[in-house]
Amino acid sequence: MTPAAPREVLLHLGHNKTASSFLQSALANSVAILAGQGIHYPLNPRNAEAALAGEITGGNIGPDATALERVLEHDWSGSANRLLLSSEGLFNTLSAPAKGLRFLAMLRDRLPGCPVRVMLYIRDPLGHAVSHYHQLVKRNGISGDFANFVDTYAAPQKVRRVLSLLHDAGVAVTVVNYSRHRDRIMERFEIWLGLEPGTLAVPPVGRVNRSLTLAELELQRLFNIGLGKKAGRFISAPLCAGLPDIRSQVPHLPADGLARFLDRMRRMTDAATATGLVPEDEAWQVESDDEAGRIITPPPADMRYSFSPAQIDLLVRSISKQIRRGDST
Repeated sequence: MTPAAPREVLLHLGHNKTASSFLQSALANSVAILAGQGIHYPLNPRNAEAALAGEITGGNIGPDATALERVLEHDWSGSANRLLLSSEGLFNTLSAPAKGLRFLAMLRDRLPGCPVRVMLYIRDPLGHAVSHYHQLVKRNGISGDFANFVDTYAAPQKVRRVLSLLHDAGVAVTVVNYSRHRDRIMERFEIWLGLEPGTLAVPPVGRVNRSLTLAELELQRLFNIGLGKKAGRFISAPLCAGLPDIRSQVPHLPADGLARFLDRMRRMTDAATATGLVPEDEAWQVESDDEAGRIITPPPADMRYSFSPAQIDLLVRSISKQIRRGDST
């Protein structure tokens, strides 16, 4: 039997650090609810288990065109007639013009005439830069300091490339600024899906994929120097999963680096907003130098790091487990 094709494709692209893991956990816990509304959210067993528990996943589709083909081979019989895909990786795919064009071409060829709607969350640059740096230290093994990172930060530029590509392809895009609606992220997502607010199941963990304290961040960064990306599996991953409600902290940045970042972000966001692809009421806001200086401060001369008893207990158990695993190999 040839699988029936969806009548509409719904793409949630992220981007990163805009509550994607929280939304993906809500979707995983709402598969049956979505199906009852005619929306198919396909999940493989491994991703389903992690998302159901409120853990980090890559969504329900990989970042390349072949992953799309695998998803489209699912059986579309039954009442579901809309396909919902969620993946931050697709944002990165679409921000690279050649890869993005290949993805859209496959979508058109595989589902000719099928309308596509996109949900893209953006985030004000300063808050996003802080959160994104945390994520790169946690999961990508980077060991550079925050000052070096902000000099290369260019998320609004990537957003501009993605929106331009989708606009030229005739794809309808809804842009929502996470920084304006962080308390209504799920509600805005439900409205985009055409659901009544409160329809989706709330994830079992209140905060999915939290950022780190300064002590956790520095410990992870130093482990990354020696061990690279794999260090996150036994430092930040168990800390975030086991102690999800600890409040994160903002890394320090010299005043001249902060002023340079703000100036560059004003120019970058102005250029992206000038395209008209970002609605005025969702556009980025860049703090004044004084406002940003109250958020990010230079490090004190006698900088100290501290861990709670719960953090120490979890770290000792996690590192001990890793050592035992190494001794057995």
